[in-house]
Amino acid sequence: MLIVRRLKEGRSPFSADRNHIHHILQDAGFGPTRAAVHLAWVSLLLGFTAAWLKRMQVPPPLLLLAFGLLCVGWYWLTARRERAVAFFRRLRRAPACPESRRAALPEAE
Repeated sequence: MLIVRRLKEGRSPFSADRNHIHHILQDAGFGPTRAAVHLAWVSLLLGFTAAWLKRMQVPPPLLLLAFGLLCVGWYWLTARRERAVAFFRRLRRAPACPESRRAALPEAE
């Protein structure tokens, strides 16, 4: 997606910038290790999902469509860097479960 965006902007596809996913995650408040761990988990999740869908004999055109939709979604999210950083900042701050949300709230008297 970076290459597509750079070409659309009239820049070299090899030009440097801070629009890589790890830079966006770090700007959203993830440390380098936490960003890498989250990227690894997402990669594993997507890989296992694709393998499971293949095993369930989902037709390849549907898999290609799903991949295309993921690409379009990522392109839309990162088309405005501020939107991507804000999205990941919200994810970083989201509690893991409702119980932790209640524990974080002060009790009413």
